[in-house]
Amino acid sequence: MCSGADTLIELRDSADMILVDNDDGGAGLCSLIDPAVDTAASGLAAGTYYIVVRHFDNGATTGQYFLDVSVQ
Repeated sequence: MCSGADTLIELRDSADMILVDNDDGGAGLCSLIDPAVDTAASGLAAGTYYIVVRHFDNGATTGQYFLDVSVQ
């Protein structure tokens, strides 16, 4: 839930390469990485991955933010 903030989310690998990013794919201005849509986020090999969430404006703050992660 992004509490009305316009977010951008990135999924990065251990080399800090962006595998997939999303802006406004969720409800309202919330970001969403959905493996059913973003195929780069599905079938990942075991390893270290990072999720980066920031305000779309990159200079603004997001305020209160909740991140829901599902690993299958």
